[in-house]
Amino acid sequence: MLKRLICLVLLCTPISLFNSSYAAETEEPATVEGANALLEEGDEAGATELLRQIAMTDTPEGHYATCRLNAEGLGMAPDLALALKECQIAANKDYAEAQYLLGDMYENGLGTPVLESAAVYWYGRAALQGHAAAELNLANMYFDGRGIAKDDKKALALLKHSVASGYGLAQNSLAVAYAFGEGVKQDYAMANQYWKLAAEQDIPEAQTSYGVSLCEGRGVAKDVETGKQWIQSAIDLGFEAAEEALAKCE
Repeated sequence: MLKRLICLVLLCTPISLFNSSYAAETEEPATVEGANALLEEGDEAGATELLRQIAMTDTPEGHYATCRLNAEGLGMAPDLALALKECQIAANKDYAEAQYLLGDMYENGLGTPVLESAAVYWYGRAALQGHAAAELNLANMYFDGRGIAKDDKKALALLKHSVASGYGLAQNSLAVAYAFGEGVKQDYAMANQYWKLAAEQDIPEAQTSYGVSLCEGRGVAKDVETGKQWIQSAIDLGFEAAEEALAKCE
């Protein structure tokens, strides 16, 4: 009798309850990484919804998500003052993404006057956690002597560490350093090596520079056709400066 009652109870259980339970078990939690992936795919609405879900949590990620929503004006009018406040909370809790964004806000005067020394501090905090973009930005500040004493050696070390993580923008910057002899001995062969790596990650500046090197045979065997193809790739990504380079490639 007991077995029969159990069976009857199961049979009478609404299907929606099983579906709800299954959805709860299989639904992936909202993450900042997931939101970033959606933005890269061009799905701003989906990314915004994920960030809103995260923002509802009283966590470093939640404060960072609130910062992003307000800083970038995702689904709302931008509120840079609130963004700065929320990023500060998350950064104080050692959340690297927030530390990087806070550094960017101080460097560019977003919601605050430009404070390069503060930018250096927060980029440095994020760089200590291996944040590749923060390492690149901090390297640039060392190269330029902005907010901190100029130090090419430290700049190069940060830049190479960022490159080691496979960060395309850092690869392009290291290529530029080799091309112009900034902190290193000028070496176009090395510049082309890093431009090619960055070009393969769809960095249009690198595609243009590597294409020009191929067109001119600068530090690499001359190959006009391949050079034009790389420059055209940059044009296809909307990099207008590449159009002039393509016209000169012969």
